[in-house]
Amino acid sequence: MKRTTRNRLAALGIAALLAGGLIAPATTSAEFVDASAAQVAVKASRWATSICVIWSNEARADAVFTIASNAPLGRQGWTNIVNKTAATSTAQLAGCDVVMIAGEAWGVTAASRSLALAWFNAGGSVLSTGNDTGHPNYPLPELIAATGTSAADYPYGGSVPASAAARSSVVPAFPTWTPGAASTYTLDASSAPVTAVAAGTTCVGTVAGHPTWCAAIAKTNATGGRWVHLHTKIGSLGQPGEIPGADAALAWLAIGRS
Repeated sequence: MKRTTRNRLAALGIAALLAGGLIAPATTSAEFVDASAAQVAVKASRWATSICVIWSNEARADAVFTIASNAPLGRQGWTNIVNKTAATSTAQLAGCDVVMIAGEAWGVTAASRSLALAWFNAGGSVLSTGNDTGHPNYPLPELIAATGTSAADYPYGGSVPASAAARSSVVPAFPTWTPGAASTYTLDASSAPVTAVAAGTTCVGTVAGHPTWCAAIAKTNATGGRWVHLHTKIGSLGQPGEIPGADAALAWLAIGRS
């Protein structure tokens, strides 16, 4: 999973500017332990990172993520969002830095889960969303061990970062974020909260107002793969969801990759 040439050129250009004293190095969080985790590198990588969406229910119009809008992630700088919904193999995902399943207000489908799992097992980065994931129809056993009783008015924003110790238990350590507004998706009364994560994974964020519900799950593997599941939705410009948490997840998934 090699970074593109333009990514490397961008990194070299930034390094030259830093060496020449033309721009000051940004302060980094000690909790984000990664050789390439300087904030200046994160900022430079946003525009260059290819986020390849392999599944998204574009037919829905109820304030859920759509590929073409590049929003609201685009407002955070993640503008290179690519439609890869026709992909059926990892070979068709060549050049992708992060593979994304926009499950949003429902769950991860079987076909997208299988493709994402193959990408992850090969050392790739995956971001999935979906507040119905964990139901029998949308299982994600690699990250979710148990879900609780379905909750009406399930929050889809404002997730709270886990402790520094919990976030540091994955390598590289998961960055922190400032929680956004705790929006509620009133059109969906069937969202099941995650009450236990799978073995080998870490709950890096909880649901606002519900510290026993996991909103963000991170996992790594021996091949270098990284996966973050946001048990919520990113939403749209009109009704944004978990934007700060998604921004932190993408930084962790994209930065420091070889």
